[in-house]
Amino acid sequence: MGVRHRQRRFRGLALAGLTGIAIGLRLVFAGRYADEWDAVDFALAVERFDLLAMQPHFPGYPLYVFGARLLLPIAGDPVRALTWLGALAGGWLVVPLYALGRMLGGAFAGWVVALWAAVHPWLWVTALRPMSDSVGLTALFAVVVLALGLARREEQRVWPWGAVGGLFGLSMGIRLSYVPLLSVWPLWPGSRGAARRGPQRCAASPGGGWVLCLGSCCG
Repeated sequence: MGVRHRQRRFRGLALAGLTGIAIGLRLVFAGRYADEWDAVDFALAVERFDLLAMQPHFPGYPLYVFGARLLLPIAGDPVRALTWLGALAGGWLVVPLYALGRMLGGAFAGWVVALWAAVHPWLWVTALRPMSDSVGLTALFAVVVLALGLARREEQRVWPWGAVGGLFGLSMGIRLSYVPLLSVWPLWPGSRGAARRGPQRCAASPGGGWVLCLGSCCG
């Protein structure tokens, strides 16, 4: 076993350990009560999704509610399902932030950012509440890491950028307030060239996934 292989294995185990600790601690302290009206709307939507009844309010955040529904049989009640989902996402945020820090500043920067994500008070609070902030933030940074990886490789093919754009669009089904980031999409190297080629140009933008989300929350 080479030195580099051992180093990669150690980094992987260390990152998995830090992520597991972050998730575990958040699950222990996850909230049990809906502390505001939006949280109440989300809790009601877990049992019956109905935009006309404000369960939840428009645009509905359908993927967030769907994720909580998957956890409902284990969590036992809607509020806990929502907070467990936030705790899982908040702890897993360590991974994309580590990758982002490593891409931009090297291994040491990656670990600094990962530790910061694990202990930062604001990230703790958002991960413990029955709201979509933490889950949406994690999805957003996962998309950013994937897009940055494509940009660094100077990827020009349509389908990788289309996949990342679709994931960004789907992430709007978790937290629509991140939609202003659509305005910076043309700045990514490679996305412009990919979007100009062939009849699949629409797939190379976040629009396709975003339309899927809006359709799912209105359907």
